This record gives sequence, structure tokens and C-alpha cells, in this order.
Amino acid sequence: MSYDSTPPGDAAPQLRSLRDVRILLIGDRLVGKTSLIRTLMNDKFVTEVPPRSPDVAVPPEMTLKEVTTYIIDSSFRVQDEAEIASEVGKASVICVVYAADNAQTYERVSSYWLPFIRKHSESQEVPSKTPVILVRNKSDLCEPSEADPNKETDESENALLNECWSVMQEFKEIVTCVDCSAKAVKHIPDVFHYALNSVLFPMSPLYDLDKHELKPKVLVALERVFAICDRDKDDLLDDDEVNGFQTCCFQGSEPLAAEELKNVKELIRVSVEDGLIDDKVTKPGFLFLNQLFIERGKPETTWAVLRHFGYSDDLELKDHYLYPTSLTNSQSDCSMELSEEGIVFLSNLFDTYASKEDTDNGGLSAARLQDVFAIADEYPAMFDLGASKSCSKTRFINGWRLLALMDHRMATELLSLLGFCVPFQQADPISVARAIAVSRRRVIDWETHCTSRKAFLCYVVGSASSRAALFEANNGSPFGVLATGLSARSATARMSACSAVIAGADASDIRNHSLVVFAELAPDSAAASLGSNECADECDVVVLLYDESDPASFAAAAELRALVISPGPRVLVVGTNADATTEQSVSADKFCKDKRLDTPMHLAADELDQVVGKAAALSSSPPSLSVYSESSMLVYATAAAALAIVGIVAYRRYAQK
Repeated sequence: MSYDSTPPGDAAPQLRSLRDVRILLIGDRLVGKTSLIRTLMNDKFVTEVPPRSPDVAVPPEMTLKEVTTYIIDSSFRVQDEAEIASEVGKASVICVVYAADNAQTYERVSSYWLPFIRKHSESQEVPSKTPVILVRNKSDLCEPSEADPNKETDESENALLNECWSVMQEFKEIVTCVDCSAKAVKHIPDVFHYALNSVLFPMSPLYDLDKHELKPKVLVALERVFAICDRDKDDLLDDDEVNGFQTCCFQGSEPLAAEELKNVKELIRVSVEDGLIDDKVTKPGFLFLNQLFIERGKPETTWAVLRHFGYSDDLELKDHYLYPTSLTNSQSDCSMELSEEGIVFLSNLFDTYASKEDTDNGGLSAARLQDVFAIADEYPAMFDLGASKSCSKTRFINGWRLLALMDHRMATELLSLLGFCVPFQQADPISVARAIAVSRRRVIDWETHCTSRKAFLCYVVGSASSRAALFEANNGSPFGVLATGLSARSATARMSACSAVIAGADASDIRNHSLVVFAELAPDSAAASLGSNECADECDVVVLLYDESDPASFAAAAELRALVISPGPRVLVVGTNADATTEQSVSADKFCKDKRLDTPMHLAADELDQVVGKAAALSSSPPSLSVYSESSMLVYATAAAALAIVGIVAYRRYAQK
């Protein structure tokens, strides 16, 4: 039997950094410290024991934990105070043992031993952060009404609680009190089980003993767990969702039987006023169950849930859970995009929320989009609907594809928060890296003149009026996404993303859509950006815009073309306001032909949506390195011819002299 309090302090031990746990037994002479250890090791009571047991090392495979457990005995018969004080400083957890048949040994728990621990604990804090287990040994010598060696009763548990309560209130480092008997071989494993779990599964970060409630960080974490397990997003857990939670959090566990589920619900019904609605578990009911586990001395149950959902011992989501190193260590000229697995997850998420809408078009309203991201601390800019009344599935997926391409860390963080890593009814979590596909290096695309990527980044430079017209046209598309703040170069530069269906593919399947992202370069940084290595690493097409109604516009665009790094992205020249053939358009045609660029586009204001398809086609066919090689050879040949002419002229002058 046991009753749990809470160890002090908010900081929990870092389980993953632990290599071993040291359990120290201290107490007065003849309380049975050594007998407890010998009975544990022999599984029977040993009548003759030494004054102090040698240290015992328990390997991880025997405790099914990831640490080696050391059990340390102490005795003033063979040790002095300094030696025991040294062991207190090194202990992970301390079991203070007293005898059930000797009241004086119990009185010395609070008058001597607990102050001794506080004085010599490594932390030197009051209360000490070293957890303490109170152990009442020799319970077989008590009256049957206090402790029945054959059967635990509520009366005996209450007797232990009443005996220890005042001490536990004064010394908050006491985690639990355990009733046992070495002679009767009763509850001996429990002593060491509670001691080990007090280190591996600390209660202090979870529960406020003074207020008798869960701490704020635990509430936030468990509310996220509830939201993820609520697969149909009705703010309730039905029987399937409760069993999904059961099987995914506890490896090897079977779904609850009908009678077990009934008993759980009945407990919630009588304990929490709004714990059930329509025979389904509400969020308050779910939180009550987790609090009950802790109050009944089972914090390891709640820790198992929290760790399954990615939380570390400080109740923060782990960095490797949110930001996989396999993505952060990729080459600079590799790009990120949603994988097919990521698209399927987000499609299912969209469908679940869309099923709650009353709209005829099957889209998500602004309010429903807010619900999607309520579990996260931020609302991504690309999901701001602006004047639109709803968000289609394609636009929703495109927003995520834009986020994955431009800020994969934010994408993986949000996907993790939304539950990608914990598939329904699956015991083993998966890495969020599976939601992101890393492309091969661009230099390989250039060598092979092909790419498998479906998300493309296009720099947009040139005339200010033409840039504004292009972004306005893209945002007007039913599949368009407009956002700012995703560019590291400018917090105000516009960015838009649109779909382009792969030639010959089924347009109804979002996986057959290429994503074209137009990123505006600010005029003051355009020159530096176009000539940078970053341009070669991330950009697929540079869109040079000029206004055909402005005589000076094309000359400015032509100057920008000379700044584009080589080898690097392809260049697409687009003339806007092209209502008729002008001198500007003729100059653009000749320029592109001379520079071996693709034929320029001459578009009226209502035709600018055609740029998406053209940019997608060019991005899908990366420039071959042979193009750059041929250009270089032409430069070399011209230079060689010039040198030859200079040489001939010099020779003739020399000959005349």
C-alpha cells in the first residue's frame, strides 16, 4: 500500500541523461535496512545478516528500465557520520526506514534523519530535491487491525496515511510511504519500485500538492494530447478514441474491454460534473483520469503518455521531435517539400474539419481554420483568407507546401503539434521527417537536365507595377496563397503560391499538382540576391518583369538579367500591359534570342495567370550544364580571337620596324 505526496521543486531529473540510479537506505539500528536488501535479493527472509550489506548493482534488464540501479546500505555500526553524509550527497533517492513496533524510530525520522538529509544533500536546498521514500518495516509485528499481512485493506492504508501525514506535510521531499515486512516477505519489491520510479517518473513537475491540482504546463500538454486523440474533432472521446489512446500510449496493451470502459466512465460520472456527454469523455473527464493516476501513486502512467507525445522531462517538446536532424543537415542546394505521407495526413485533417462545416463548397471558414491551429501557438500567415470566405483543400495543401519549401522548421513544428508523429492506434511514434521530402541536389538536376521536384521557387524582379499586377493575379486564383514574412531577405516582400497541373495528370488529385512559388525581391537587394550562391541553391526561375507601356522599363530588366549567377536558374522575361506590339516587345524578343533565353511572354493584365504554367514548365526542365559550357566556350572563343588579332597587329608593327 502507498500514499503519494510530491517531491519538491519544479525541475525534473533528465531521464535520458541518467546512466544509473542510486537508492540509499538509512535509518536507526535494527529497523531492518539490511534485511530488506537481503530479502529482495534472495526472495526469502534471511535470519542472519551482516551489519551492513555490500552495494548491490541491478542491471537494466532486471528492472526493465534504461538505467543500472545501485542499492546502498548504511549503518552507524561500521560507518561514521561523514561516510553516511557522503552517500546522502550521491544518492538519487533515499529510503528512510523505521520499525512499525518501535515508536522511537518513527519519531527520529522527522527529528533526526530528514534534517540530516537536508543538511547533506548535494542540492543544499530546503526542501531537498532528492526524493525520499518513507518505509515502515516489520509490519508483521503490528496488530492485525493496523496491517494485515495477508490482505491489504482501506483501514490499513488509512492507518499508514494518518501516521505519516504530518511528516509528509512538513517535509515535501517525501514522495510516498510504503508498508512492508522483510520477515513476511511483504511488499519488498514495492519499496524499490517506488524508489526507482520517484527518480525516473518524478511527480513534482506534474502535480501541485498544496492546491491538489495538475500544474499549468501539464494541463497544456494533456490538452494537446486530448486534441490529437479526438480524431473526429467533436471535443469528445468516444470508445474507439479512448481505446486508440490506450493502445498508442502503452506498448503491448490491449483495448479496454466493454466492462472496463463502463467502469472508467462510471468513475468519471460520479467524480466530474461535466466529465461525460452522450456517454463520451470530455476534456475535463480526461484530465481527471490523469490526475487520478498521479494522486494514486502512478505518475509513471502520465509520464508514459507525455513521453509518447514528444515531451521531455521539463514538459517541453523535444527539439529532435520538432526539428529532425536529418532535415537540418541536408545540403544547401536541396529543397524541401511535402511528402506524399504528409499530404495524406493534411488531406485527412482537412476533411475532418470540413465535415463540421455547413458550407456547400466543402471549404474551411476562417473560424474553422483558427480551430485547426488552436493547438499551436501561432497562426501561419499563408492561411489568412483575406477577402475570401473559405479555404479549399487545394489552397490548404498549397499553404503547407509553401511553408515546407520556405520554412521547413516551422512546417515540422506545426505538423508535430497537430499529431503527425502519433498515428492513431499505433504504439510506436514516427518521425515528422517522414512528412517532408528532401530533393536531390540541384547540381545533379543540371547534369541530368531533369528533376523529380514538384515545388519550385521563382524570384520576381523588375517593374514595380508589373510585380504588383502579377501578385494580384495569383492571389485571385482559387488555388492561390499570398503571404509575407517568409523571406529571410525582407520581412515585407510578397510571396504567392499557385498550383500547376502536371501535363497529362489527373487534376483532381492534389499530388499531381506542381507548386509554383513567386518570391518578390526588394529593389534595393535584387542585385545582390541574383548574383548570390543562395540564388543558385534555391531558385528555379528568375521572372524578369517589365511594363511594355513604359519605354524605360525593359532596359532596366535587361540590366538585371546580367546579374543572374551562372550556373543558376533559368530566366523568363515577361512583358505586362501588352495590348499591342510595341518597340519594347520587339527589343525583348531580340534580347532573348541573342541571350539564348526562352521566348518572352507578352501578356495583358487579365492574362498574367499564364505565368504560373510557363514557370512550372521551365522549372520542371532545369538548364543543362552544357548550356553554361557552350556559353563559356563562346566567351573563350571570342577572347581568343581578340587576342589573336592583337597579336597579329603587334607582329606587323614589329616587322615594319
